[in-house]
Amino acid sequence: MHPPWVLCIDDFRPGLETRKAFLEQFGFRVVVAANGPEGLRLLKENHIDVVVLDYRMPEMNGHEVALRIREEFGSVPIVLLSGFGREIPVELKRMVRCHLMKGDPPMVLLAALDEITGTTVEQRRSILKSTAASPARPAQQKRRTS
Repeated sequence: MHPPWVLCIDDFRPGLETRKAFLEQFGFRVVVAANGPEGLRLLKENHIDVVVLDYRMPEMNGHEVALRIREEFGSVPIVLLSGFGREIPVELKRMVRCHLMKGDPPMVLLAALDEITGTTVEQRRSILKSTAASPARPAQQKRRTS
């Protein structure tokens, strides 16, 4: 077993870095992307267990990114994180595991990721201790599409 890898895609750099530090504190391994194309590239290059995706971004919005994820990577879980709940199209809400608001307490995101990955803080920290010598980035592995 490996610590779950989370890919966070958001164009708001301060929020992205805060989210990364928060999730790492609770035993997740996190990679970040400042836009949709970068996030899709990282998803191709790395084994990612769950994507935390912003909705409103330049270049590609969260809906476009989620469509590409579904087309290219199958059922990788997506958590949509947005400050614009009323703008989210119904078809996008059907593609994602859950939709959270950016104003929600951080523990709401943590609880969603715990449920999606089936892990607890204690399990992740234990795994991290036992794999302390593993690389800082996700190992390149063949993508699971199931």
